[in-house]
Amino acid sequence: MRATLSFFLLVFLLSESTVAQTSKNLFTYGLTVGANRPQTDLLSGDQKFAEQILPATGFNFQYTRMVHPKVPLNFTAGFGLMGVKLSAPANGDFMGDRMTPFSWGTFTLTNLRLEVGSGYQFFKNERSTLQALGGIGIRKMSNGSYGSWSYEPAGQLYVVEFETSKPSVPFVSLGAQWAYQLKNNNLLSVKLSYDHSFRNIYDGSYQMYNQTNTGTYNNQGRFLNLQIGYTLNGQNKAARLALLQQEQQLDRKTAKKAYRKEKRYIDPYSTFLRTSGGIYLSRTQIIDDPNNVMNSSVSEGFMPQIAYEKGLGKNIYLEASLSSGSVWFTEKYVSMPYSRMATSTSNHLQLGLGAMYRWTLPSNYTILNFHAGLSTGLLFDKVGNFWTSTGQWGGEMNNIPFQFSTQISTQVVSKYIGAVYLGASKDFRLANRVYLNLGYRRYFGFNTIINSTIQHTDLLTQQSSVIQAKVKGGGSDIVLGLKFKLNK
Repeated sequence: MRATLSFFLLVFLLSESTVAQTSKNLFTYGLTVGANRPQTDLLSGDQKFAEQILPATGFNFQYTRMVHPKVPLNFTAGFGLMGVKLSAPANGDFMGDRMTPFSWGTFTLTNLRLEVGSGYQFFKNERSTLQALGGIGIRKMSNGSYGSWSYEPAGQLYVVEFETSKPSVPFVSLGAQWAYQLKNNNLLSVKLSYDHSFRNIYDGSYQMYNQTNTGTYNNQGRFLNLQIGYTLNGQNKAARLALLQQEQQLDRKTAKKAYRKEKRYIDPYSTFLRTSGGIYLSRTQIIDDPNNVMNSSVSEGFMPQIAYEKGLGKNIYLEASLSSGSVWFTEKYVSMPYSRMATSTSNHLQLGLGAMYRWTLPSNYTILNFHAGLSTGLLFDKVGNFWTSTGQWGGEMNNIPFQFSTQISTQVVSKYIGAVYLGASKDFRLANRVYLNLGYRRYFGFNTIINSTIQHTDLLTQQSSVIQAKVKGGGSDIVLGLKFKLNK
């Protein structure tokens, strides 16, 4: 905590003096990456089940009313995802789950978050502010009962069962936020906060090593969060409108139109450089599934991307991009609609070449940028071209019990990725020649790169089936980044 406060104090000391006035009503969009882990307690034996730390991601919208120049009143609503990884360490004849970095099996839980809070601004200078924040709220988890089994030649490695909390879980939040005022008077902020719940968000139990070790498996709802936010202020707009009305003798309505048009103008021969980060969604397709026990699904991985755009006139641009990510094989079963398991043995490096059209109205307002082109890339193996796995799963969903086992054989059949892509993006001006860019692309793969055969056995009905699945060069990406105009 001392290190955190020292960092924020250093940011303050390196800044200049006296912050520009902000409006009383602020609207903030925030992306959050946090950390959360379960808690286990021994009931018998001497070995505890692993407490795996996994990321918890979310998107938040916040309305702020400045009740005093230094005191905000915040109302926040958000949607989030969190993972639950199940793993037991080696012990005696049990090899345990190896926790290899290329593979994970997890339940993905969704949650809604509502919070009301306030704070106090205790540092300010010309462009920076530092606030202490606090709040109270509720978190609503997706309802469900979950379970997982794992077996080895020595016997049962583990059994885990847990159920999410059906009532909303109350929590308190404490944190600090540093905000920087951009030239357009909007704010770019970094917020570090901690959520402490007053009730477990899920409760369960575990057994390990042929039931010689048992205990509870709970999550107390403790989250450490880092949020990047963008706040709409509007102070510069009011000043420019007043100047336009005075200089051009315009009424307020006409001045608003003139202001919007001049701020939106982009030279059609402009060049841009964009650096982004986001998620690449690798898609697994189910080809043959006689008993309809699996669904096609996607798994996400972090993807950095750099892109270049060159204007040709008439809102048409040539574009080139370079990105990197992971190719995943994903298991998603009909009986567990909110859960999936994924394995990755390869990274990819992908080059995209195409064109962009900027859909712009006569008022210079750009509705969207549309993208199309070709993408080509290569896979780089991390562990090999062939792997097998086994698993056993069970639980209850919507009062319907399920229990099944799987045996999976998967093979990389091509290291070349070829695809056509279509996409859309939106630019938000932050300052002169600097934009915040939000983009989406959908890739349609030419060729198969991974083939998989799944032997599925329903342990309640003893019905078996063989499923065929594949991963092509298809998928999608969602990126957020900064876009820089290189020419004036």
